[in-house]
Amino acid sequence: MIYFYLVVLFSMEKKPIVTSCIGIDGYNRTIEYEDELNHLFAKVFSDDAGPKVIEYLRMITVNAVVPATASPELLRHQEGMRDLFRIIQQRINQGREGPNVRRKQPVRNGIKYNGATKH
Repeated sequence: MIYFYLVVLFSMEKKPIVTSCIGIDGYNRTIEYEDELNHLFAKVFSDDAGPKVIEYLRMITVNAVVPATASPELLRHQEGMRDLFRIIQQRINQGREGPNVRRKQPVRNGIKYNGATKH
C-alpha cells in the first residue's frame, strides 16, 4: 500500500508556470508586458481619432493594390506594411478584450506561435 502512494506521489507531473510568450510580432516577452502593450494600443486608438487613423492605415496597407509590374522589393515592402497593420489591429483587439482572456494562437506569415516555440 505504501508503495502505491509513493508511485502516485512521484508520478504526478508538475505543470510549468508560463511567464513569457511569443507575441503577435514574433518576439518573446513576459506575459505582463504583452498585456501592457495590448492595453496601450487599445488606449491609443480608443478616442474618436482612432478609427479614422485605423481606416487610413488600412487604406494604404491592406487595401492598397500593387501593380503587376511591381518589383520584388516593392512587393516585400507592401507586405511588410500589411503585416505591421495586422499586428496593430490584433494588439488593439486583444487590448480591448483584456489581459485575462484566453487567446487563440497567433498566426503570422502562416506560422503558428505556441508558447515559446515556433511550429
